[in-house]
Amino acid sequence: MGAHKATTLPFLVGGGEMGERISANDWSSTSLGPPGQWPQSLRSALGICLNAPAPILICWGADLLMLYNDAYRLILGNKHPQSLGRKAQAVWPELWHTLGPKLLDVCTRGQANGADNQLLLINRHGFLEAGYFSFSHSPIYDETGGVGGVFCLVTETTDTHLAEQQKRELIWAGQENERNLATLFDQASVGVAIIGPGPDFILEMANPFYGNLVGRSVDSLLGQPLLDAMPELVEQGVREVVMQVLTTGVPCVNRALPVVLLRDGQRETIYVDKIYQPRRTIDPSNGVDIITGVVVILTDITTTVRSRQQVEANERVLDAMIRQTPLGVGIWYGPEYIIERANPVLCQLWNHTPDELLSKPLFEASPESKGQGFEAMLDNVRTTAVAVKGSDQPARLYRNGHLETVYFDFIYEPLLSPEGHVDRIMVVATEVTKAREERHLMAENAKRLETLFEQAPVAVAIVGEGPAFVFELANPVYCDIAGRTVDQLVGKPMLEAIPEVVGLGFDTLLAGVIETGIPYVSRESTIDFIREGQRNVMYADFVYQPRREPDGRITGVVVIATDITLAVKTRQRVEVNERLLKTIIQQTPLGIGIYRGKDYMIELTNPALKQLWGRSLEQLNQQPLFEAVPELAGQEFKARLEAVSRTGLPYEGQEIPTQLLRNGQPDTIYFDYVFEPLHQSEEGIDRIMMVCTDVTERVMARQQTDQLLIRERQLNELKSNFITLASHEFRTPMGTILSSASLIGRYDGPNDSEKRARHVQHIKLAVQSLTGLLTDFLSISQMEQSSLRALPHPLHIVTFCQEVIQYMQAQIKPLQSIVYTHRSGDPTMFLDGPMLKHILINLLSNASKYSADGQPIELTTSVADDKLWLVVKDDGIGIPETDQDQLFSSFFRGRNVDHVEGTGLGLYVVKRYVDLLGGAIHFTSQLDAGTVFTIQLPLVPPFP
Repeated sequence: MGAHKATTLPFLVGGGEMGERISANDWSSTSLGPPGQWPQSLRSALGICLNAPAPILICWGADLLMLYNDAYRLILGNKHPQSLGRKAQAVWPELWHTLGPKLLDVCTRGQANGADNQLLLINRHGFLEAGYFSFSHSPIYDETGGVGGVFCLVTETTDTHLAEQQKRELIWAGQENERNLATLFDQASVGVAIIGPGPDFILEMANPFYGNLVGRSVDSLLGQPLLDAMPELVEQGVREVVMQVLTTGVPCVNRALPVVLLRDGQRETIYVDKIYQPRRTIDPSNGVDIITGVVVILTDITTTVRSRQQVEANERVLDAMIRQTPLGVGIWYGPEYIIERANPVLCQLWNHTPDELLSKPLFEASPESKGQGFEAMLDNVRTTAVAVKGSDQPARLYRNGHLETVYFDFIYEPLLSPEGHVDRIMVVATEVTKAREERHLMAENAKRLETLFEQAPVAVAIVGEGPAFVFELANPVYCDIAGRTVDQLVGKPMLEAIPEVVGLGFDTLLAGVIETGIPYVSRESTIDFIREGQRNVMYADFVYQPRREPDGRITGVVVIATDITLAVKTRQRVEVNERLLKTIIQQTPLGIGIYRGKDYMIELTNPALKQLWGRSLEQLNQQPLFEAVPELAGQEFKARLEAVSRTGLPYEGQEIPTQLLRNGQPDTIYFDYVFEPLHQSEEGIDRIMMVCTDVTERVMARQQTDQLLIRERQLNELKSNFITLASHEFRTPMGTILSSASLIGRYDGPNDSEKRARHVQHIKLAVQSLTGLLTDFLSISQMEQSSLRALPHPLHIVTFCQEVIQYMQAQIKPLQSIVYTHRSGDPTMFLDGPMLKHILINLLSNASKYSADGQPIELTTSVADDKLWLVVKDDGIGIPETDQDQLFSSFFRGRNVDHVEGTGLGLYVVKRYVDLLGGAIHFTSQLDAGTVFTIQLPLVPPFP
């Protein structure tokens, strides 16, 4: 706030230093308020007090706030001048047990009291000292007749009586020291404790108030080291302060000190005035003054501090609101209009910094504001105490280095002093220059809109509310359509101005738009009218739009009509021609379609094309081609269309294979077709016509002939491979049979049975090999002749697999075993058992052949998702990665199995059987680590 001249009130004149301090003190935060508003009773008493030579104290109000004269300063000592305006209890806590009851007795009962040569332990120099005082307390009656305060006349008699009573008092003080201290401790309204010397700082004494303040009982504190009794003080510098007082002997005073204490089990921050006073004792041996401890005096001012903090916070909030408001806010003081406050927005509006404005007279800080009428307005507010408001007020201010005219909305609000005079004026202003320009722009736009309304190529009229629906505006085009002049329409009810529309429902339509607020649109409305004796027909698009006021009310209807007669009649002629063309297209046996735009929107499809594509009209009409027939998207069809769109050149294709979904099934169709570009515009081709013919039968007949020739060639190759393989594979087992049969004839002795049995086993194995080979050949023959079909029947998969394993025990290598596990699912199912047996025997036989002796073979089955899962795993020699792609080809063997007998047909047969069962086979293999075959077969539901 800027500086200003203060006027000394009469009752403070001649009051010495204290009169000046009372005049200059900020009383706004106290219950007294500004001195100019103090009651006359207080003013009179204070006038007597300030001009008296004797020490006088006035305690005013419920808080007993202290007002005193110059003579009383000596009694206060170093508590002056901060005692002015404070509560008496806060200033004299050490005396309050004596003075408090007396003062309160005067306030409540109105009876004077006092004392002569009263001994008081007073702290006015930072430590407690004995003093003698004679004092009287008298009531001061306020304007209501009640006691408003206490008039305290005080005389210190310490020096007078000290010499006479010194010896007796010292003896008495020595004898009664402990009792007096205990009484003082117990009755004091401040916390008092005595701490012994270091290093332990034992708590020697503590009064109840101290215990209550620190949240402990006195018994739990006495005799304990200070920091053990209150460990939360360790980090708060208490040890250092006590050591400093013990070392230097200088008292330490802290005002409004925040202290964290553990009270009721919770850490709590309180605020105290804390005094550390050295306890001094005379050493009897040498008479030297020594320090034997520290007296700690605590005054709890938490409530006061928090109240002050709240006031300060409120002031900060108010200040922040003023600083952050988007309005310019300032306060001028006195007749010179000293700028006490100007927020950033106001500084910006004036184009000045705060330093250029604050604490300066308004018209010196902003000389450009002179002579623009602001002085007169401010003077008027100051003299009349009536606010002045301005709207669109022009002002010449500096902007970008030169004066410009800007416009403001503002208010000058008078602020009254306690005496009721206007001593300050608050201004709240906002710049409206841009808003004013926008209003002018809106007015110009409205004028342009009126011109546009008159010159618009469409018919526009505005009709008021019902039931009359009076024409408020009508442009020339609307008048022409209505066959009326502007004067014949504007200001007239609609049905009166145009009687020929009576009964056609226009009034009902307008009422509905006004009532619902929903626009009504009518396309290609037919209007019959008689003009110059001739019947005429015209076509128009009508829009009935509700007219809304700023508050949302509907007060009429805007009617917009567009004459489309020429367009409609032209389109009607085109439609006749299109219907004729469509008739021709619909009846031709060729498939014909027209596609529009980049998405190839289907504009037209004839019945022949719908039949070719297997789609209905609803699935095709006005749909993007590749959404209606998505299977065409990834085929040559799309690429050819894009080429025609890009180049503008037609394309002709013959026997083009196309994948289509017809009747829910994928089908390959062969077409001869032509793509012809249509309606070339500046943006390129916007339509393409397709004409196509299904030539699938012709292509299939030719392909069937080609396949028969290929099949014949494959059969010849198969026969040749069979003869070669048979001649090789039959030779080995036949040689084994002949050799073993010859040797059996020689072993006819009684001791040759084991040798005969061994050769019989060789013959059996050879026969089994031949049988397996013949079985594979027979299966291949059946497959090639397409005579083999799956014949499902009930089987129990666990029992079935166990039977196959039992059969295979005689086929696998010595010490090998087949480990079978059924993991999950119902084991009963419908499957072709013989086919499944062929599959398992071939896989298990291969696993045995290509695995070492003694290695186990794992067979696992499970049922899930209506499928049977078969897994055969071995740890054999594995399959080379380069051979894996051909593994299921007939007569193919891996490059690492030359040392093992085989035909190369086993896996070929397995694959064909799996295909016949509608399943799938997969495998993983790694050289020298084994192979895993996984077969997935769909389960056939049982027949009803």
